[in-house]
Amino acid sequence: MTFSKAKVDGNPMRRSNMTPRRQGLWLVNRERGHEEHKEAFVKARFGNVRTIATVIGIWLIATPIAAHEVTYQGTVLAVEPARVQVKTIDEKTKQEDDVWFVVDKDTKVKRGDKTVRYADAKITKGERIALIVNHDASTKMLATEIRLGAGK
Repeated sequence: MTFSKAKVDGNPMRRSNMTPRRQGLWLVNRERGHEEHKEAFVKARFGNVRTIATVIGIWLIATPIAAHEVTYQGTVLAVEPARVQVKTIDEKTKQEDDVWFVVDKDTKVKRGDKTVRYADAKITKGERIALIVNHDASTKMLATEIRLGAGK
């Protein structure tokens, strides 16, 4: 496609085969100079790429931080020094299941609003309990937090 430098509609700067938008860009680029045009082009072309890359980077960093924690609720069936057995009910299937949860030195135990040690919590059979389990942990069914009623 060739461009004519002839006057069109009495305007010496208008090119005959250019749309008004292209005409405006041509005039702006002609006045700006090549380097400024190149800088504006790069900014317009790759601005969204930088934004998308930033969002993906933040998402990749935040994903490992957010642990895959699940809360189990039920009734205590048995208590041992390193684990506790709880009768839970599956929310979807409504079936009961007896599950053993591992307890270690890092497990937080809350009796009401007060934090206590696992040995001092005096968990009894038949007591209501809520356990938070991190499924991403290397130990299977490791309770990261145990919540008990304040009644004891």
